[in-house]
Amino acid sequence: MSNNRIINASVLKWIAVITMLIDHVGLVFFPEYSIIRWIGRISFPLFAFLICEGYRHTSNIWKYFLRLGIFAIISEIPYDYCLFNRIIYPYSQNIFFVLLLGLLVLYLIDKEYVIKDKDITIYCQIAIVIVACVIAYFAGFSYKYVGVLFIVIMYYIREYFPLFSFAAFIIYLIAYGMVNALFVLLSLPLIYLYNGEQGVSSKKLKWLFYIIYPLQFVVIIIIRDYVIA
Repeated sequence: MSNNRIINASVLKWIAVITMLIDHVGLVFFPEYSIIRWIGRISFPLFAFLICEGYRHTSNIWKYFLRLGIFAIISEIPYDYCLFNRIIYPYSQNIFFVLLLGLLVLYLIDKEYVIKDKDITIYCQIAIVIVACVIAYFAGFSYKYVGVLFIVIMYYIREYFPLFSFAAFIIYLIAYGMVNALFVLLSLPLIYLYNGEQGVSSKKLKWLFYIIYPLQFVVIIIIRDYVIA
């Protein structure tokens, strides 16, 4: 990595978490202020990128799948009740589901050695991405097909930064409009400045970054329903 790349994984995680919290607080308490939601658009590209890095460096992919799956299940009821005022809301699933699906896509399309014919392999990889996008869309995963595509392009073309940035912008522009796409661009320099290091506190705080997601919804529910109700 270049010497001018100064941001490690721990810093990216904290930026992703903080902008995510801003997004959800704005959604629940200040829905009339769109700027708060726009700031929240910075978070998902960082989470998607961290999934790619996690996939590159994990020592046990199955434990990685398991962690994401467990927290997807744990987070679903707080997510549904906080954002939709229902214990079970089947039309929208929390972010862990799309991160888990994106991780699965990377795992499947990396298995090139299973098929000897390279042309068939490429078609299979494209088919896997398309099927995952369809699943994410109809299952109501957060960010839907955008989440899957972000993870795939970040894994395969991040080193080609201009192309990666253009692809990210176009995907968001098509899915969510110009303003959201412009705010997504704010996350890309942070990814560019990533130096490949985990950070001093990364391993120690690994579980904290998982726990924060469902915990934020619980805290927001308590404040909304019992403090300011």
